[in-house]
Amino acid sequence: MAIDDHHVDPVLPLEIKFIILQMALKSDMRDAKNLLFISKDVFDWLIPILYNAVVLTSYEPHAWPPLPLPIAKLPQYGRYVQHLFAISTPETVLDQYLEHCPNIVDLASWDQFSQSQIRSIVRLPLSQLILSSDAATSMPLTPPTLKLFPKITHLSIEGLDTSFVSHFPALTHLVFDEYIDFTGWMEVFEQYLKLKVLISGPFGL
Repeated sequence: MAIDDHHVDPVLPLEIKFIILQMALKSDMRDAKNLLFISKDVFDWLIPILYNAVVLTSYEPHAWPPLPLPIAKLPQYGRYVQHLFAISTPETVLDQYLEHCPNIVDLASWDQFSQSQIRSIVRLPLSQLILSSDAATSMPLTPPTLKLFPKITHLSIEGLDTSFVSHFPALTHLVFDEYIDFTGWMEVFEQYLKLKVLISGPFGL
């Protein structure tokens, strides 16, 4: 009897297969399309990773992910989007994403918001928020509005007054897009012990 008669290819546990595919996808997202069509199981495993972060822009080529998430697929896959970045995005497109992506925790926008978009934003479980001056001026940054974001830990809003910090009780990271006078900031650190990082400077958000 030949030695190879009893040879059996090793069967990897599903968890190991998932880790391998995950590493392959993250190492080069451009291979996403090829990986997704290996099998239905692989497709189901990788779609949440592929659409975890989405960049919306009218610029060409499409920024991210390499395999775009069509608006028609948002009702099916929008729940996987957790990080959304909008740069020169058509209003109707941003409307659809904010409506069908209820699990966004990280939002960055360089576009002005409509009233319907603001209503969608305040319903999101946001922990990180970055707004340019255009986006900030379209959102009423008043105490009643700011209190709708109790879980914000990372904040960068161009033109935000330092006095508004008190409305973000969970804040740990704060960025000002201008140089500020740090005199008296020790009192802020003493009052908001969760604040760990404070950055000040013109970054051109």
